[in-house]
Amino acid sequence: MGHTDKTGRRPIVVGTAGHVDHGKTALVKALTGVDTDRLPEERAREISIELGFAPLTLPDGTTCSLVDVPGHERFIKNMLAGATGVDVVLLVVDAREGVREQTREHLDILGLLGVRLGVAALTKIDTIPAAAVGPAGETLSAYLAGTSLAGCAVVPVSARTGEGLSHLLAALAVAAGQVTRPGEAVPDPAEVSASASAPGPASAPAIFGGPARLAIDRAFLISGFGQVVTGTVANGTIAEGQRLQLYPAGPIVRVRRLEVHGRPVPRVTAGERAALNLAGDLKDVSLRGLVLAEPGTLEPATCLGLSLRLLSGPDPVKDLERVRFHAGTAETLGRIILLDQDQSDLGLPVPVVFEAEVPLAVALGQAFVIRRYSPPRTIGGGTVTVPNLDHALGGRPRGRSARRAAATLLAAGSGGGPPRHPPVPGGFSSLATYLKLIGSGSGSASAAAPLPPGVRLLAGGQHVAEEAFYQAVWSETADRLRTRHEARPHLASAGREVLWSWLKGRGLSPSVWLESFASEGLLTLEGGRVRLGGWTPLRTEVVETARRALDAALREGRFSPPSLPPAGAGLPQEVFSAALETLLEDGQVVCPSGLAGGLAGEPVFHRQAIDIARQLLEEHLDRHGEVTVAEFRDMLGSTRKFVLPLLEYFDREKVTFRRGDLRVRHPSRRDDHGGEQRE
Repeated sequence: MGHTDKTGRRPIVVGTAGHVDHGKTALVKALTGVDTDRLPEERAREISIELGFAPLTLPDGTTCSLVDVPGHERFIKNMLAGATGVDVVLLVVDAREGVREQTREHLDILGLLGVRLGVAALTKIDTIPAAAVGPAGETLSAYLAGTSLAGCAVVPVSARTGEGLSHLLAALAVAAGQVTRPGEAVPDPAEVSASASAPGPASAPAIFGGPARLAIDRAFLISGFGQVVTGTVANGTIAEGQRLQLYPAGPIVRVRRLEVHGRPVPRVTAGERAALNLAGDLKDVSLRGLVLAEPGTLEPATCLGLSLRLLSGPDPVKDLERVRFHAGTAETLGRIILLDQDQSDLGLPVPVVFEAEVPLAVALGQAFVIRRYSPPRTIGGGTVTVPNLDHALGGRPRGRSARRAAATLLAAGSGGGPPRHPPVPGGFSSLATYLKLIGSGSGSASAAAPLPPGVRLLAGGQHVAEEAFYQAVWSETADRLRTRHEARPHLASAGREVLWSWLKGRGLSPSVWLESFASEGLLTLEGGRVRLGGWTPLRTEVVETARRALDAALREGRFSPPSLPPAGAGLPQEVFSAALETLLEDGQVVCPSGLAGGLAGEPVFHRQAIDIARQLLEEHLDRHGEVTVAEFRDMLGSTRKFVLPLLEYFDREKVTFRRGDLRVRHPSRRDDHGGEQRE
């Protein structure tokens, strides 16, 4: 386990927020003694550009990693990277200027990321009359009442004189005491009711269990050590010697050394900021913005299913609008696909798809923020509901049916809260991979292995799926099969190819999905055909009349079947087409080409003729070992027009095998007929 402070609690992350020049960096230095403006450019311009970090110990002994973010609108990208993993926000507002543009945008971002604990520092009180401090604080409290920091403490301070710093530290300690993570005691609900009622998604706390994950916010080289990266551990535990994968596309690396604010540690856990010295082939790898995670636990994708809450603004979001997507420490350009064009209920989550221009790797339930491409402005945020939607859909949801399928999957994936178990990456996975993910045994594929509620073992016992994802795939499969049935009500079933391409795009073999659905009685599999549970075909008397006419004509035609429909039948061609489909489905007639289109010129034979032709062919092969087209033609008393399709049919059925101009017995059948045949 990671280290704890003298309060017995694990360290937390405090992040600053606020408008440029409101005194964030000066306040951090006054609290910690660390000047987080490291770059010469930052000191020359007296403006923060990059993220800054400093250790902070609160009065009750709680240890914190303090992240100082830039306030200028040009560096919102860096601010968003720093806001990743923040437990408590230290909002900084200049007492003279009050709330400004970046104050508002930072607060919007924090609300969208689910950060609800914080303290507001009313800074530079030494620059205004003492009588004005109280009203300035009241004005700030009134503004915060409509944000995710409603009810937070407002503390007047001066970084220059030190006035109010002790009160600020005490207020931070109170806020830090309300931070909870799985496995820790939950504070009195009455103490946090104000922040819990704030708008926005529930804050997703760092999770101690499950696979390790860290988004990289800084990367640099140190002489004698090599590559070092920093970030906040979002999930699990990272230990020295551990092997991690760089996502979305990078090598596997080894953690050579771990430090927390310059102090070596053997391991770090969720919620801790850490520096990792990495060993591996990192030449030409741009590390900032990448994610370090256990191999096989994330799946890069270009389409994500999102639950998006839009902020109020003058212009509605447009379908396929180009936007900036921020998750973890990465900014990715892409387009928003609206599945519901109604944006009247601002503040309520709506299902959308983000189509990225390059692959990215995110986790189920991960928070994100979306900003307009130009001019850059925060327009919304929320949580990821389907981390690899393109894999689930088999492509990008641009068409109407693909958008409908996406909406179904997103509706199934939006459970209204964080997952109660480690999610199946992308909705489906091999059983072995998932068992490794949840830490169950060695990860060997065993159908008897215990699975969490909400995770389903699929047919064959080698794959698992999220229950919501499974139901979404079934819903669309049933709709497609029902549509096929209704289009051909005279047929009892449909060819599996009707569903093959759709199910193939769901990431697993179509057979796995079909056999899983069949095991529940949702559908019936009959050879190469499939039928929806409860479906009964509707065959009219006129179709039955056509069936009888076709059956008689094909019986009589034997090896030289007539053209269809039979002459003098007196029924419409579409009736004979339906009748022929039913005969093909029942197996009473055979189309050697494998097509169901006898009326389109393909020869069709009665099953009785097929069986007789096969018997004659096998008897000839038993005697002579080979047969020519001419010999088979004479044997049947037919013509080349019909004999060639029959021989090709027997080739596919593995009765014969073509060798030049000859047919011989298929190798798979030699053992049944006296071993090797004559050359």
